[in-house]
Amino acid sequence: MLESKERYYSVRELARRLGVSKCRVHQIIRDRNVRTERIANILVVPESEVLRLEQEERRPGRPKSRF
Repeated sequence: MLESKERYYSVRELARRLGVSKCRVHQIIRDRNVRTERIANILVVPESEVLRLEQEERRPGRPKSRF
């Protein structure tokens, strides 16, 4: 389940690292199928996923509506 050597980021830490809001991090997790875990009821993202997100091309502007 949880790899002991991999670092995990909370939504708040990831938002700070990516320079976006916590709400936007939740959208990214949902829209880009980001792997997450729950540790003591806290949603965390493994560092491997964070690195993948940082390498992806980010388009400026408002994200498209899901509707």
